[in-house]
Amino acid sequence: MSMSLFKEHPFIRFLIPLIAGIVSRYYFDLSFQISFGILVVFAITFYGFHPIQLSYRWHFVKGIAVTGLIYSIGLLLTGNHLSNRIENSNHSKDELWFIGKLTTMPIEKEKSIKAEVQVVAQMVGNLWKEQDAKLIVLLEKDSAAINLMAGQQLLFKTYIQKKLQSTNPFGFDYQRYLRLKQVESTIYLKQTDWKIIESNPKGVFEKALNIRNNLIKNFEKAGIKDDELAVLSALTLGYQSSMDAKIRNAYTGAGAIHILSVSGSHVAIIFVMLSLIFKGIPYVSKNSNLKYTIIILALWGYALITGLSPSVCRASTMFTFVLFGYLLNKKINIYNSMAASAAFLLLINPLWLFDIGFQLSYIAVVGIVFLYPKIYNLWYISNKIGDYMWSLTSVSIAAQLATAPLSLFYFHVFPTYFWVSNIGVIIGATILIHLAILLLLVAKIPILISSLGWIMNYLLVGINGFVSWISELPLAQLNNISMSGHSMVLLYAFLALITAWLLTKQYRFIMASLTMLLLWTIDFTQSKIQHTNKSSVCVYQVKNQTAIQFINGNSSWWVTSKDPNSDAYISKFIADGNFFWGTQQNSYHLMEQLDTIISEGPFYYESGFWKFGIVKGMVVGSGIPNYLNLTDSLKLDLLLVTGKPSYGIREFSPKLSFNQVVIDGSVSAWQINQWVTKEALNKVHLTNELGAYVMPIP
Repeated sequence: MSMSLFKEHPFIRFLIPLIAGIVSRYYFDLSFQISFGILVVFAITFYGFHPIQLSYRWHFVKGIAVTGLIYSIGLLLTGNHLSNRIENSNHSKDELWFIGKLTTMPIEKEKSIKAEVQVVAQMVGNLWKEQDAKLIVLLEKDSAAINLMAGQQLLFKTYIQKKLQSTNPFGFDYQRYLRLKQVESTIYLKQTDWKIIESNPKGVFEKALNIRNNLIKNFEKAGIKDDELAVLSALTLGYQSSMDAKIRNAYTGAGAIHILSVSGSHVAIIFVMLSLIFKGIPYVSKNSNLKYTIIILALWGYALITGLSPSVCRASTMFTFVLFGYLLNKKINIYNSMAASAAFLLLINPLWLFDIGFQLSYIAVVGIVFLYPKIYNLWYISNKIGDYMWSLTSVSIAAQLATAPLSLFYFHVFPTYFWVSNIGVIIGATILIHLAILLLLVAKIPILISSLGWIMNYLLVGINGFVSWISELPLAQLNNISMSGHSMVLLYAFLALITAWLLTKQYRFIMASLTMLLLWTIDFTQSKIQHTNKSSVCVYQVKNQTAIQFINGNSSWWVTSKDPNSDAYISKFIADGNFFWGTQQNSYHLMEQLDTIISEGPFYYESGFWKFGIVKGMVVGSGIPNYLNLTDSLKLDLLLVTGKPSYGIREFSPKLSFNQVVIDGSVSAWQINQWVTKEALNKVHLTNELGAYVMPIP
């Protein structure tokens, strides 16, 4: 990056070391002492050289000191957000008393009520101590739990479970999700474990959430329900908890899932709408400072009602920085404004950097700002309607090109008809947002709210039907596209260099882009070779279920407690496992049907004993015959404990021994005690605490 770029975009110079510090602390887990030591060194360097008039050739020393200072700030801020706050007892089953405030609207699940609680006090010994921690709470479903509201304070007792260190090597990492949300633990409260001690919400944020809940009730009052209500609530107010998985998958398949998260496009619609309104108000339209101030306040009021989600905060912050530029009569540079808004948000919460929405949002905006005019200018359309449609298509293509490598890295799916779906959905969403605001303004007039509700309901039915139709078209999605972190970086480098060549026609850029393409090909080929040569045994962590995979190159053998043909969850789980390991020839076996000899390639099973390559093991569980008594000594590599075994490890013959005992998520807590003995403690791997057990085979 040239110095001129930093001069034109000074916040980029600030943002880069801040991000470097956040990444370093998050991935390399530097201690507080090291982080603080680095901060002190660079602070002394900066303040030591600051008053000294250095010659030009030595100015870089001050630059290094400033960069190091910002890097250190990123380290310390991230460490503070990752630190555990709850003081736990030495025994995980000791009950602890807390006072906490509900910070989200409770969500009704099938068997419980889910909410997020901000702990404000904890009883330590016999005294209450101020506390600052988050918990996800599942309350036993009853009338009291159903009627809870955001902002109410609860007194409750619980015990904090030991955090799961890792889950499975693929799929949604719930523990990482909790870590990024700074949630200490997930707890379950019975009816007798909690009570309300403060009923009236006092915080502005909690009151805003309750206002949002009342606004959703107005949508219901207008006759909007089911999938249409879920989509409208998500589209206008950022409330997605009531959305069915089927409709979410349809929007994902059509490449329009972004419209269901209140983000930049929604804030832009509100911004444009307010600007048009103020044009009709003489005093406000002539007073630009007043107009921009009102718009900023209105945008943040909207952000507050939508729950201050990271996506709407990003968009509101970006618009605020741009509008502040107008207020200060400064020349607006969109790249500098984006860098400033990103730095501001990361100083508030550095963990937002690892939020997928945060990453996609900023990359999409950069793509739109840079690529949109170039794509749009490729085709001139004199017709106004055609020009508008081409403008929307250009925006969609620019955003999709910019975010494609990152999307493939996270989701491994590419929606091929995004350019079609986005035109219809964006037009429909714009109309719906305007109608929703109008509906809320006339909520007290029955005939008007009913009429608007009828119009909006049919529009929502049409949008949902259109999206479902797009998602079901042939080749609507290119699935199972493998993209590693290295490949993603190389692909972005290739796209950046090929773009530079298209703009400048300089030979060096085309050569550099071809080099990146070659490196990407080598990385992709190496990944395929690694998949082909691998061999492993993997016991997954699945709550109340068993899932074991024996992997050998492109082939694998699955043993599960549920039939993938009849259970959607285990079917999706198996598909994710096959994609992760790159296995294409797979054999499936049910635990309850393992009563015959299986001999398929390197996998052999008979009466509870199995052999896979050079590894030998045993599976115990309900309904599986096992040899408990042996006359000859037998040493096995793995003992896999599943289901509901009616015996423990002490009942095995002393002539039978194991190098490793793995107990999966299907085994209940009281049964685990039969297998976790003092003698075998160091050999036991509990998947519900330590995550999946993966044993590579040489």
